[in-house]
Amino acid sequence: MKKFLENHSARDYCLFLLGINTGIKLQELLSLRVHDVCEKDGGITDFLSIPHYSIPPVYLNASIRVSLKKYLNENSFIATDYLFRSRKTPNPITRQQAYRIINAAAKNAGIDEPVGMTTLRKTFGYHAYSQGVAISLIQKD
Repeated sequence: MKKFLENHSARDYCLFLLGINTGIKLQELLSLRVHDVCEKDGGITDFLSIPHYSIPPVYLNASIRVSLKKYLNENSFIATDYLFRSRKTPNPITRQQAYRIINAAAKNAGIDEPVGMTTLRKTFGYHAYSQGVAISLIQKD
């Protein structure tokens, strides 16, 4: 899935990486703006804070930061643009479009079951629990 998305679209690849590596809910991901992930010097922040959703800061690993930097450098964004904006409008992609993106990547990888952003969130939770993260921490929004 990663290879397909990486070769297909930097935006879609970043959406996948954030979904599977952070466990952030889809609505929160779609509400992200460029200034949420960028520092004042133009670099990508290590910790993502989403103040309007009152969730604790989320760590962005090196893979996510490199991909976001590449994505932002390849496109002309201003700080207030949605991070995952539609190609047709200045609005973010829809929940349905996010599902289509992830499901198409899964189909390409040979997965027949429906796969969407919630699947990525569950996968994050499973792996976090498997690595010893307390279930009480994983359950928190």
